[in-house]
Amino acid sequence: MDQNISSPLKALNVMVEAETTVAEFYRVCSEKFTEHSTFWDSLAREEMAHAEVIRKLIELVNIQPNQFTAGKPTPLDAIKSFIARTKSNIETLQRGSLPEEKALLIAYHIENTVIEAQYADVVNTENQEYTALLAQIIDETLKHKETVVGKMRDLKKARNLP
Repeated sequence: MDQNISSPLKALNVMVEAETTVAEFYRVCSEKFTEHSTFWDSLAREEMAHAEVIRKLIELVNIQPNQFTAGKPTPLDAIKSFIARTKSNIETLQRGSLPEEKALLIAYHIENTVIEAQYADVVNTENQEYTALLAQIIDETLKHKETVVGKMRDLKKARNLP
């Protein structure tokens, strides 16, 4: 194992926190926007599943460290800032001062941020299980983004918004 792999492991652990925080945002959206709770619940469950997949990635690195090397440096401060912003949005939601249209816009930005976070670049490996699990997260995140865009469009139509 590359001796610098501890930094990517830290990044993966912070990514677990990011995924669980996003799941919490979606869970609170489900509570607040009961008309669309199925939509929000589905996103929350999938984000928790992503956190579990990242935990599995961490396990793979720890079990087979010789198969992994550090990838591109990950801006942990940026991820931590993302987590703090998401927690702030959760608090705003809980106070009841965030309309669903705004929550959908935040969800869009969340999914876009996750896509741009470049999870795939944190660790270099030829380990097929690791790369397959990572590809699954990226694919599902792209689908989340599309789903959120579709819900935004539907909500605009239903409420006759421009």
